[in-house]
Amino acid sequence: MPSTVSRRLALGLQAVLLALVVVGGADAAEDQARARKDLKKNAKRLASVDQALGQKQQQLEQILGAAKLDEARQRAVEQEIVQLRDAAGELIASVALADNEDAAEFLVGFAVATPSNDLYERTLSELGRLDDAGAVGWLASALGAGVLEDDKRGRGRAARRGGDDAWKAQVLIARAFEGIGSPLTVPSLAAQIEKGTTPQVVNACVKTAARKRDKRLIPALISFLGRVERQGGWEYYHVRQALVDLTGEDFLTQERWSGWWAANEATFDFDRRGDAREAATRERGPQEKVPTFFGSEIASNRMCFIIDISGSMVMTDRPLEHPATSDEEFARLDPESPEIKPFKRMERAKKALVEAVRGLQPTQRFNIIAFSSNNRMWKSTTVEASDANRADAIKFIEGLREDGGTNTYDAFEAALRDPLIDTIYLLSDGAPMVKVGNPGEQMRLFARDETRRVLDFVRRENRFRGVRIYTFGMDGPGVWHTKWGPRPVTLPTEADFLSILSGFMRDLANMTGGTFKSI
Repeated sequence: MPSTVSRRLALGLQAVLLALVVVGGADAAEDQARARKDLKKNAKRLASVDQALGQKQQQLEQILGAAKLDEARQRAVEQEIVQLRDAAGELIASVALADNEDAAEFLVGFAVATPSNDLYERTLSELGRLDDAGAVGWLASALGAGVLEDDKRGRGRAARRGGDDAWKAQVLIARAFEGIGSPLTVPSLAAQIEKGTTPQVVNACVKTAARKRDKRLIPALISFLGRVERQGGWEYYHVRQALVDLTGEDFLTQERWSGWWAANEATFDFDRRGDAREAATRERGPQEKVPTFFGSEIASNRMCFIIDISGSMVMTDRPLEHPATSDEEFARLDPESPEIKPFKRMERAKKALVEAVRGLQPTQRFNIIAFSSNNRMWKSTTVEASDANRADAIKFIEGLREDGGTNTYDAFEAALRDPLIDTIYLLSDGAPMVKVGNPGEQMRLFARDETRRVLDFVRRENRFRGVRIYTFGMDGPGVWHTKWGPRPVTLPTEADFLSILSGFMRDLANMTGGTFKSI
């Protein structure tokens, strides 16, 4: 048995811990009261810091875009950006601490408007921690605006934003609801899934619903499946996977899901779900083609292919089974010979893209952007995969020639101007590059800066879109054939330079929910 001293010590520690909890609770209540009192002041300060941060980001862009890089000035501005970002982060936390309707409304508006990717992510995180009934109720009302029949508040302050801000705010709220466990979130999520007409909002709600263990969401997901199963596409696989995640069951059609739910709703228990973990491939008729790109199935119905046609795409990649014993021996072969030409990067890219286009179904829409120093757009926006459009696209592809640099930024800027696309397939053999310097460290520095610029742009433009990006990298050193003359010194193929490309392609895919494939 424990001694009297031990018991007294244990009781004393319990009393101290209880006192700390009480004091902590009192301190937390006082902090929240202070945050609510200072809410308008903190919000105004945050807006001011965000504006200053945007100006510093513009300065950094100008420094990086200059013909000659001023590294000392770059480091100074980057340090100022870090300080401003830290200050803004503290202010976001202070506003969120108020945890009421006004705080929720301000944070949503701030996240929609801020140009800073980091502050957007911080605000999203803080929104996911709100638990005040008034704050969560306001968010639910804003998400449900336009689809909840009994929603009146949602047609008030939240709905007055209008335009792009309205749907972007709803996407943001749907994502924030991943972290909010309140049952108040469920009706608006279910209503958007079942009745919503803005794809980005509905898709964000489906993603969040897959993480909510609430039986009220399952009928809404089944209903949405019925809306998209005929045309297939990314939404079809997305909603089926959400149902699999929630139930552990997997059916291909709304009819079968509805029958299963009718028989099991009363007794269904999330803790005793089925064994399925991944939605199976959709069944197809014997004559139905499966479009693929470099072996990866194309599930999207609204896609854009971005294809690198820079000068380095003239190179070949020596196949492992080729009888040439070295790259040097392979380089002496004629690159235009029937034996070697199929291994040219441009020829491989064109062949795979032609096969993908031929396999597209009339329910799918697509576009093609070929990029080097400049863009060559096949169409200004996505078009349906009719026989005539597929034939015209193939003619466009067959006329592509390799030349110029690797302006990946402009290609993405053009692609993301199209509000219809939900998926991008990027093929490239070089790191993003708009400036060319001395070979070696200077070019690697330029590539790293441009890579960061492209990733920041895509993160910013894709916050609310949810466009998935699948990347395909011809990320080997390649072979420059002797017939072409001396190898250009501006064609960096060192391992550390090639790793910049591979890292960029992986980061781009990972941050958008796509995948990277080395080809």
